Amino acid sequence: MHPVIEIEKETPPMQNAYNYMHIPQFKRYYFINDIIVKEKGLWEIHADVDVLFSNYKDIYESKAILSKSQEVTNANVYINDGSFVLDSHKYDQIVPFPTGLSESGHNILICAGGKSV
Repeated sequence: MHPVIEIEKETPPMQNAYNYMHIPQFKRYYFINDIIVKEKGLWEIHADVDVLFSNYKDIYESKAILSKSQEVTNANVYINDGSFVLDSHKYDQIVPFPTGLSESGHNILICAGGKSV
């Protein structure tokens, strides 16, 4: 996770020329924090693992359900935790029957929603 690597090289690496490295044997990518001169021709590299890029294939290929999303178009409205409101409008209307109920024939009354008094 935090390798310290010694390399032999006669010419010193250019100052600030390198800031990233890949070690195929470890299957990881690293940020280079420091390059230190140990002695003539011997250099020590201090690094920290780049966790996201080292695991980018697994992250990219993983399947997930997002319960939160910045973009409304990507939101999953089927996961209801109360933090996402798709549509909210209060609409009350009282409509009296124009002539009352018919005493002959059939009357059909359909109520959607409602308000208790």
